[in-house]
Amino acid sequence: LGWMYENGKGVELDHTQAVFWYKKAANLGRAEGQLNLGIMYKKGLGVDLDQSKAVFWFEKAASQGYANAQLNLGVVYRNGEGVETDYIKAAYWLKKAVKTGHSAAQTNLGWLYENGKGVAQDYQHAFSLYQKAAEKGQAEAQLNLGVMYENGKGIKVNYKKAVYWYRRAADQEQAEAQLNLGIMYKYGRGVEENYIQAVQWFKKPAERGYAEAQTNLGLMYEYGKGVKQDYTEAILWYEKAAEQNDVKSQLSLALFYKFGKGVLKDYTQVFYWYKKAAELGDTGAQLNLGFMFQYGKGVEQDYEEAVTWYKKSAERGHPEAQASLAWIYENGKGIEADLKEAIYWYKKSAEQGNTKAQLKLGIIYKNGNGTVEDYTQSFYWYKKVAQQGDAHAQLNVGIMYEFGKGTTQDYTNAVHWYKSAAVQGLSEAQTRLGWMHENGKGVEQDYSKAISLYKNAAKNGGTNAQLKLGIIYQNGKVAAEDYSQSFFWYKKVAEKGDANAQLNLGQMYEYGKGTDENYTQAVYWYKKAAEQGDTEAQLNLAVMYKYGTGVNEDSSQAVYWYKKAAEQGNTKAQLNLAVMYASGEGILENFVLAYKWANLAAALGNENAREMKNEVKKRMTRTQIAEAQQLSLEWQQNQSGTEN
Repeated sequence: LGWMYENGKGVELDHTQAVFWYKKAANLGRAEGQLNLGIMYKKGLGVDLDQSKAVFWFEKAASQGYANAQLNLGVVYRNGEGVETDYIKAAYWLKKAVKTGHSAAQTNLGWLYENGKGVAQDYQHAFSLYQKAAEKGQAEAQLNLGVMYENGKGIKVNYKKAVYWYRRAADQEQAEAQLNLGIMYKYGRGVEENYIQAVQWFKKPAERGYAEAQTNLGLMYEYGKGVKQDYTEAILWYEKAAEQNDVKSQLSLALFYKFGKGVLKDYTQVFYWYKKAAELGDTGAQLNLGFMFQYGKGVEQDYEEAVTWYKKSAERGHPEAQASLAWIYENGKGIEADLKEAIYWYKKSAEQGNTKAQLKLGIIYKNGNGTVEDYTQSFYWYKKVAQQGDAHAQLNVGIMYEFGKGTTQDYTNAVHWYKSAAVQGLSEAQTRLGWMHENGKGVEQDYSKAISLYKNAAKNGGTNAQLKLGIIYQNGKVAAEDYSQSFFWYKKVAEKGDANAQLNLGQMYEYGKGTDENYTQAVYWYKKAAEQGDTEAQLNLAVMYKYGTGVNEDSSQAVYWYKKAAEQGNTKAQLNLAVMYASGEGILENFVLAYKWANLAAALGNENAREMKNEVKKRMTRTQIAEAQQLSLEWQQNQSGTEN
């Protein structure tokens, strides 16, 4: 009578009346009544939902040997419904039900054996239990049996049999089996690849709200597999799955909005979906969310939030997040700069093969940033990256072999790594390799090969190679002297701001080498180099001002530039400055300072300065000489301090 009220058979459906009659039967000790009353409490039908009372009545019925009750009691212990999860008790009651041949109990006990819950893990026994239940038509067992055939658990991998059992379960509308069958068709496992069939099987559970199937259906529409490509339809299915917290769909939607696939680009939406996935623990989404906070994409820039999300991802082992977090610590963005912490995270990332982190460690240990300078460690990390084909790392490994930094000096190995980087078009590697050929280091000396490499590097914009070509064509040692070629390459480098090239270019203009003599241009380039602290350019510029060559004669400017060069230890400038002080040209006459500068130049080996010092000395008092000598000494001490 309770069953008739519960199901509206012969009477109007009335759960309260069903509970009334189930209770009557249960109190009379009827096992079926006890089971049904437990189910009503479990579902909250006709009574308030009460899991503990459900367990109570299940136990009453199970103790009488009623298999359905033993099954239900096993399931509640497995799932922790109304009781604490207890896999041992779950196994106990399910085993009792299995002895009666109960197919659902066989399926549930099979799951415990497959996963080693409450029993020793035993794939073969799990397989046997699934098979028995599957042959009785139990859909979940058919699904699980298909999974075991597909993955080779308890049985040899057999895609055809996996498909067979998936189909048996799918025909009973088992959603996961329908999904799995679709996947088998998609990848041609156990059946001929068939995207149309895959779509049909994905659609069935997708339309019933199964999130994973909705994601797979979205993928088929996105890439036009088995259906006409349709971004709008893909988005529709991704959204359905994403709203059910399917991370894959959330990530797909983020990418759609990021790249404007079927929708307008919208970083706000990108941020929204990455945040959804990040909050569900996806490390890739957490990385991307950190990036968006760091650079203010789709959200206001917030370094502290960036650190939070990078750290979440990094702590769960994402190598890119570890590298990004390391960069934040290195540069003190949103957090106090901490080079030790930066190195810690770079190492974590590098140990997982992240080339950016490995390269960074190579640089850090080479320069001693935040740690003791360690060429051995630098070499180790550079070589890791170099072996993966990174040209900049290959260049650095070559340099370390060439100069014996962190490894034994080995020109042959240096050449090997320079070549590896050079073939990738790295100009500096081509330049270094050219130098090896020019000087016969690690290879036979070959000037023509050296020039060819320098030219390739120069064409790729290599400043050092361009400068090298300027020198080669100027001095005519490696190649025939060619001032026009020398001028051409010096000008290339000078225009990039290289002081040495600017000096050389100024000289070529001054003396008409490779170009027409042009004092104005000479002054222009000398000044460029002089302003960067090149002492020879400063000296030359001073001379141009003193004699009014290419510029209006200006003794005060001559003094200014002589002084600049003299302060840096240029003996010619020191001598000329002494002359200016002694004659009062461009500056007030001052024998003390004249003596000082002549004395310093003489001490550095300039013979003309020695004569100048002696001449000035004749015009000075003992006090003035003592003062000048003291000034000379102080200058030398200051220079020594600067050098140290």
